Amino acid sequence: MPYLAWQLYQHNMRAQFPGSGMSQYPLAGFAVFNGATDWKYDVSPSFPDTVFNFNLIPESILKPFNDQGCVYYFNGYKNHSGPNDCDALWLKINNLTGLLNWYDLYRENYGINDTYWTDMTPEQY
Repeated sequence: MPYLAWQLYQHNMRAQFPGSGMSQYPLAGFAVFNGATDWKYDVSPSFPDTVFNFNLIPESILKPFNDQGCVYYFNGYKNHSGPNDCDALWLKINNLTGLLNWYDLYRENYGINDTYWTDMTPEQY
């Protein structure tokens, strides 16, 4: 949503130029919210299936992750569930996707360095 709001704002600014031939969207403003509403399901718990469906992680990682009941929660909301083997699988998922923008998986996440989610725990970060 933030990217869409920015695009609409940019469109309206271009439409103000004489001769642009562009119509303005009659908006008074934007209300952009974070889509995460329930930490039990949103963000980290849903992330492995989401990135699998974007073809960003292989089934060879997702299947054992799900089969073992591995579930991680955002910023330590709750302790993760599943056996200790889950830690290695969660790390693999984050190593493959750590530089992506969670809010827009099609766009690069500018300003994030190589240590993001690769060799630091959330507590260290």
